[in-house]
Amino acid sequence: MKQKLLIALLILSLTVNAVLVVVLILMWPAAVMEMPEGVIGVGLGDMLLVKSPDGTAVIDVTKCDINRATYRWRYKPRSTEESLHGQGVVFEKVVVADGKQMVNSQASETIAEVGPFLLEWSYGSRSLSWFYYDPETMEATVLPDDRFDCYPLE
Repeated sequence: MKQKLLIALLILSLTVNAVLVVVLILMWPAAVMEMPEGVIGVGLGDMLLVKSPDGTAVIDVTKCDINRATYRWRYKPRSTEESLHGQGVVFEKVVVADGKQMVNSQASETIAEVGPFLLEWSYGSRSLSWFYYDPETMEATVLPDDRFDCYPLE
């Protein structure tokens, strides 16, 4: 009985360690890669804060599947007190050509429309989306998404 319990604990320990290794492998590139200006990774549970001279927006990726993401957004122009909100879907259509996987840009919808902001999106993983923005006209920051509904848009 003691031996079976020890074996079960060993298997459980190995399983937990294997899961941790997989998580580290999946998250490692995002954690250690220095991204060029204008590229930002947004994980599930985070939101993207984007500011420009014209207004401020928050974008929350609510679901991320293989090559597809659903997002919600809020935007407030600087010129008015009224804010806008909405939701959208972005996706990449992946095709195989010459034995290699490639994104068919003409069959994909990779522009996240957030009020007047147009942000390019690409799939990172089931828990990470990449957004591309113009760093000369916009600032972007990642924040926890628990304040999405009440984050002050200034």
